[in-house]
Amino acid sequence: MTQSIKNNEMMALLPRSVNYEHIELSGKEKIEKFDMNIVKFILHSIVFKSVAFNGNTEVVNYFNQSFLSRNYWVETIGTDYSKYIELLRDEKIIYRTPYQKKTCFGYGLVVPYRYSRIIVEVIQMKGVHKHQNKKFNSSYTKKYEKPLSDFFVNTDFAIDSDKTENDLFERYFELANYPLKKSHGEPIKSDLKSYSSYLMALKKMAQFMNGDYIFSRNKTSSNNKKTGKKDYKTKGRLYTSFSYLNKEIRQNLIYKGGKLIEIDLKNCVPYLLSNLFSVTNIRMTSKRVSRLQSNLSIYMCSEDLKTVMDREIEDFKNLCIEGTVYDIFIEPLKEKYAEKWSDMFMSYFDKRYVESYEHDRALAKQLFIMMLFGMISQFTEVQQVFAEKFPILWDILTTKKRQNYKAVAKSLFDLEGSLMIDQVAKPLIKSHKRKIPVFSVHDCIATTEENIPVVTEKIESVFYSNFGNIPRISID
Repeated sequence: MTQSIKNNEMMALLPRSVNYEHIELSGKEKIEKFDMNIVKFILHSIVFKSVAFNGNTEVVNYFNQSFLSRNYWVETIGTDYSKYIELLRDEKIIYRTPYQKKTCFGYGLVVPYRYSRIIVEVIQMKGVHKHQNKKFNSSYTKKYEKPLSDFFVNTDFAIDSDKTENDLFERYFELANYPLKKSHGEPIKSDLKSYSSYLMALKKMAQFMNGDYIFSRNKTSSNNKKTGKKDYKTKGRLYTSFSYLNKEIRQNLIYKGGKLIEIDLKNCVPYLLSNLFSVTNIRMTSKRVSRLQSNLSIYMCSEDLKTVMDREIEDFKNLCIEGTVYDIFIEPLKEKYAEKWSDMFMSYFDKRYVESYEHDRALAKQLFIMMLFGMISQFTEVQQVFAEKFPILWDILTTKKRQNYKAVAKSLFDLEGSLMIDQVAKPLIKSHKRKIPVFSVHDCIATTEENIPVVTEKIESVFYSNFGNIPRISID
């Protein structure tokens, strides 16, 4: 069912195992002017607060209790909140931890309702839309990314919430048990991980639909020769609430009545790397010559090695343009990892491995990118395969990573941001006077179906003017 949010409404995440009809009958007997929306808001709050990321990592923690202050309840549902809390405690739906000094009460679902599958529902809460918020990591992001952030108005979005919940459930529980398998009364680690990830994905969807948005982009400065002061601007990847959504959610989003379609660059990371190789003046120093001769047994003079390097760069770039660069790594990587291959796929993607081109390519891509952005000591098998195919490029890459292994990722993200945000997205918005909706996901632009040709043409024009070539584009 497609759902949208209006003023005084919010998207709520509710435990499916609760008997809501029974609670409503009981509530009408015990509370004057009983409002079922308040019950659902309390349950949503407990579910919503039960998952959080562990610091800056992608690890999701699940908490049996959600610590919620009196001010939190009063601000949204008024002082009668305590009556509804007591109702849910009497019905043995929730419990409350004893009060401790300088700590909020902790609220949790009792065992039969904990780890429940979720119902996504729109409820009415007066004034809740006043809490909508756009958060920017800096004033520069707020200023320079305004053309994109202005599209984030929650009442303009709609989503098939039932289908999205089912898609997420199928993704995270393809390999896990549901109901969660328990040992000594607690869920086993793998099942709890799947449930926590499922719940976190739904939490991000609810935040997005309820108008809670974040925007983050790095800033950089340069000296202004005229004023003698520093000029600041944003650069690199733009991270938004849209880009943080799971693909299963983005694929079901509707903007002003039109389904959002993603226009994606194939092989974007290696494609950008190949063009960086092309435009960078890479010197064939005596140290590099000596290293290639000793480590890789390439016995050539510097002039011949320069010719081989240029050919490697051209070959690598052509594979990237054709969209087949990951394909050449599949078989060598499968041989390196042997029986570990299927287990690695399941570990990275939480899906059962099926011997197919799609699954093999996905894992080869994952390993290549992790090798590219990781430390030299990591993913040595992938490095060996890359070195066998492109020995000089591998030497260039590892030389750069020895200085600072994060520098490669930063260079690629800066280039990607310059192209997709500063040269594609913002000029599109400006030239079409905001009539074309644009939402970015790093190397991808999402827009409505009727605008696909215009956005695609702009992407191709920008890349051709920068590199003299065009990457393959997929539309999803």
